[in-house]
Amino acid sequence: MSSDDLEGDDIWGDSGAAPAPAGEETKADDNNEEEKQEAEPNADALEDDETRHMTISELRQRIHLLNNDIRVMKSDVQRITHESRGQRDRIKENQEKVKVNKQLPYLVANV
Repeated sequence: MSSDDLEGDDIWGDSGAAPAPAGEETKADDNNEEEKQEAEPNADALEDDETRHMTISELRQRIHLLNNDIRVMKSDVQRITHESRGQRDRIKENQEKVKVNKQLPYLVANV
């Protein structure tokens, strides 16, 4: 068996689900059946012709690239958030300086 003979569960990591306790089997089975029925129409919408005809290694490569893009975008969001926080702090400091400089001299002077 080669590494290209994997199932979708092996790629996405869904095969490691723990079995449900004995008393909850009927509830879990009912919920799973409902979720599967709701998810089936959406599965076709998520899978297009391009990904449908890809090999396992191509899918893994695509997943890896998407994960890298997500990591870069999260890093950019954090950087921009940090920069905007710094700019807000500078604006507050400058507003306080302007407020102090607007005071009339007779309100500041010591007699």
